[in-house]
Amino acid sequence: MKNAYLFETRGIQRFLFATGKLKDMLEGSELIDYICADNGLLDETLDCLNLTGKVMSPRKAGGVFYLVFDELADAERFQRTWRLLMSQWIPSVEQVDVVSQAISVKEAINNGIKQLAQQRNIISAALPNASPITERSPRTGQAVVRREAHGKRGTESLDMSTSILRSFQRPAKSQSLTDRFLYGFSERQEDDEDSQKVHFPNNFESDAKASKKFPLGRRQLVGLIHADGNGLGEILRLLNEACQDASDEVYIDLYRTFSEGITRATIEATNQAAHATLVASITDNNVIPARPLVLGGDDLSVIVKADIAIDFTRAFLQAFKQTSQTELAQLKQKFIDNGLTASANKLPAYLTACAGIVYMKSSQPFYQAYEVAEGLCKQAKIFSRNYKQSVAGSETPIIPSSLAFYKIGDSLIEEVDMMVENSMTVSTDHKSYHLSAAAYMVDEIQQIEGQQVASLHQLEELNDLLVNSAINPRALREIATLMYLNIDQAQHVFKRWVQYSKRSDEQLKNVPRAEQREVKQINVFLQKLAQVIGKLESDLPFSQVKPGSTDIDNKLEYQSVIADLLTLMTIAEEKTAYQSSDKNAKDSEGA
Repeated sequence: MKNAYLFETRGIQRFLFATGKLKDMLEGSELIDYICADNGLLDETLDCLNLTGKVMSPRKAGGVFYLVFDELADAERFQRTWRLLMSQWIPSVEQVDVVSQAISVKEAINNGIKQLAQQRNIISAALPNASPITERSPRTGQAVVRREAHGKRGTESLDMSTSILRSFQRPAKSQSLTDRFLYGFSERQEDDEDSQKVHFPNNFESDAKASKKFPLGRRQLVGLIHADGNGLGEILRLLNEACQDASDEVYIDLYRTFSEGITRATIEATNQAAHATLVASITDNNVIPARPLVLGGDDLSVIVKADIAIDFTRAFLQAFKQTSQTELAQLKQKFIDNGLTASANKLPAYLTACAGIVYMKSSQPFYQAYEVAEGLCKQAKIFSRNYKQSVAGSETPIIPSSLAFYKIGDSLIEEVDMMVENSMTVSTDHKSYHLSAAAYMVDEIQQIEGQQVASLHQLEELNDLLVNSAINPRALREIATLMYLNIDQAQHVFKRWVQYSKRSDEQLKNVPRAEQREVKQINVFLQKLAQVIGKLESDLPFSQVKPGSTDIDNKLEYQSVIADLLTLMTIAEEKTAYQSSDKNAKDSEGA
């Protein structure tokens, strides 16, 4: 019999964002990352129990791992020890684990995965339990276990989880999250002399030290990014099918190769994206304008300066295709080496990922915003999957990469579907107007049954035209606002804007040159807008979605991207404001 121990952490985001402080998010990220890292907590525990040579690990990444033991006693001994350890290591994080037995490793793990799904429905008590007279942390609402001095600011009451992460120091022998995020740049003093020293920011406060302050613009906006891989479930199903008659050793080898390969692909893609987009934005104080939160498996979560968020995300998604291709080639060779050539030929050439970006003020609640970022990523994945299915007859066998983004304007943060309905959709008795696209293709672009699919490149071209031309975007802002107040007025503004742009050369002969340029550029803008969303309506900058079709409420649907354009314009202003403040800081230092 084979004995599998499966462990999974859940609700990590609530733990990371509980206090709302950046420094706690960072320490929490390192603490979670250390669980499955090389020479990390799991490896140390196995070594202390003298089990290192008695265990095999098909999967180990991102706070999730599977262990296989020959002896049930060893699996149960490890489970008892690990449960005790985790209750003290991350007491507020939801944890599920099972020990599963079967004749083969594959069956034991598959049975364990099914049991984990059941365990997730069991609610565990949070410890320490707070009685009615127990003091509670003002930031988390959990029972206070100690107070931390803050100099002139007095003391801060800390719950157990916050107290643990505040005191956590990652051992030097374990590569930190930031080290993996950006190879060749380090904030550790003991690293090689060849490494360039940078500071990863840990504070959003305006009075923070320059070497630790997150670079922010006038609006104090950041981009919270969450990216997730596509198609991993299909590969795991293929792996299980291929190993129906394979030995335990082959199954574990293939599973581990796939699991470790995906992690390497994600880390390498992240590193390439960071070097391509973040290094050039390092401040004079050597502060990198980003902070990674999750980096493992096929997941990436990172906070970056708002004006870099799309560039970084696109660079990651494009790099992931290349890095995953390298790893899948090695997995394919493993299949072939084990006599599984037929299954090897079914493996995709590469994998893709989708992403969600939330633009938010650094003072807004990160936990709720992270849920929105995850929701946007899910929305992008659905968009890409539908695209693949719609063009199944073409050369698109793999789900394409796409991203969705949203700028939070209110302090009240809702679920993605609710936000789209409330702030991005205007409904009348017979029509629905969508002011934002569900997602944007990063590379591929085609039409779906006559419906235009927008690419990120096209949207950015439109934005560049607005930002770097004589066009006054006031009309677009008015239309976007009036759509919620009075659609008739919005139509009037758009018609007047179109009439303004359709003046003949004779009519423009005696007007200022700046106005002549604006007229020509408005026409170019409207042409490019039609290329992005399809033929424009005569009375609004919208295009009908699949003419003749209706939505679930039997309403005609119309699509535009004006809300997304206004978001990008706001982010562009943020970049200008940051550059201006940075220059003022240099001038004051020089004086």
